[in-house]
Amino acid sequence: MSKKTAAGSRPPAAACLSFPHLLRRVLGGLALLWLSATAHAAHLTMDELPLQTLHGLSLQGVSFSYTVGGSASADADFGSFGVGDLVHVQDPSIEGSTRGSLRLDFAAPVTQLGFGIALQSESDIGDALSVTLLDARGQALDVVWLDTQALVVFSEARFDYAGAPVHAALLAFADPDSRFVLDNLDFLPAAVPEPGSALLLAAGLAFLGRRKPQAFKAAPQRKRNQESP
Repeated sequence: MSKKTAAGSRPPAAACLSFPHLLRRVLGGLALLWLSATAHAAHLTMDELPLQTLHGLSLQGVSFSYTVGGSASADADFGSFGVGDLVHVQDPSIEGSTRGSLRLDFAAPVTQLGFGIALQSESDIGDALSVTLLDARGQALDVVWLDTQALVVFSEARFDYAGAPVHAALLAFADPDSRFVLDNLDFLPAAVPEPGSALLLAAGLAFLGRRKPQAFKAAPQRKRNQESP
C-alpha cells in the first residue's frame, strides 16, 4: 500500500528542487571538474635541441640559468655527448663545470620533479650536491643533499620530489673542481583549469546571480499565503 501525504505537507525534498537549487548542483559538479583538470608531465632527455650553450635556454616549460660566482657563464652545454649510458644519465645530456650553479625556473609551479645527476668521480660522494626548492617568492621550501654512487668514471644519483608547488630549483655542487652531467628531467605542473570549463563555470555563476533576486521576491508571498485563514 502506498503512503499518503498529509494535506498541506510538502513532497520529498528531491521532488521540489527549484531551478536555482538544481543549477547550484550543476555548478558544483563543474567546479569539481574545473579543479581536477589534468596536468601534463614533461620528460626531457636533452635530445630535443642540438648542442648549444645552456644559460638562457627555455624548453617545454622550463628555463635554465647557469652562473659562476653570480655571473652568467657559457661553461655548461645542452645536448652534450661523452658520458655514455649510465643508470640515470645517458647521452645526450646537460654537461658543465661544478664551479657554477644550475637553476631551473618553471613556467608553471610543479608538484613533482626528478632528474638524474652524475659527477666525474670514481668514488662514492656524500653530500655531493644540494637541491634547493623555491616557492613563488624565491624562499626555500626545502634543501635536499644528494649522495652519489660510483659507476666506472662517474658517480651518480637520482633526485625525486613530490609535494608543495615548486617554482624553481637551484643546484649547487660541493666540489668545484669536477664536471657534472644532468639528464632525464621530469616535472609535473600543478593542475591548471581548462579554459572551456572555466568559461562554463563563470557563465553559470553569472546566470545564477541574475536568478537570485527573483527567488527572494517570491519568499514573502508564500509566507502571507500560509498566514491567511
